[in-house]
Amino acid sequence: MPIDRISHLIAPTNDETDHRPRSFYRTFIQFISSNLGLAIVVVAYSIGGAFLFILLEQYIELQNCQQASCMLKVFCE
Repeated sequence: MPIDRISHLIAPTNDETDHRPRSFYRTFIQFISSNLGLAIVVVAYSIGGAFLFILLEQYIELQNCQQASCMLKVFCE
């Protein structure tokens, strides 16, 4: 009785494992790793950095304006 060698070389497939739903995290990581995902991350990081810079420098700028106002009052009187 001859053996069908080609059928032994192909791994058997299980229909249940081939059609598994993809994990949300796996899909999310794949999107972030794509070019579009990286571009979105860079834009969001830049916007977040700008708002953080404004928030941190706001107090110092207010102090500088108050000092300049006091100095103008001294020179104008």
